[in-house]
Amino acid sequence: MLANGGNPEDLFRAGFMQSGSPAPVGFVDEPELQGTYNQIVQDTGCGGSNDSLSCLRTVPVYVLKAA
Repeated sequence: MLANGGNPEDLFRAGFMQSGSPAPVGFVDEPELQGTYNQIVQDTGCGGSNDSLSCLRTVPVYVLKAA
């Protein structure tokens, strides 16, 4: 639908979305998720950081994925 600069040249008039949206994972403020976050922080070596989220942003993706 984006080919040819978005000009469909009357080849179609609509499209179907097949993949849908991501599976629901719950609310981000659920208490049990804090334990998961804490474990990821420890497993990535960010446990000693004063700002764990900033530290996680610097972690290589392969380390984060392994955590």
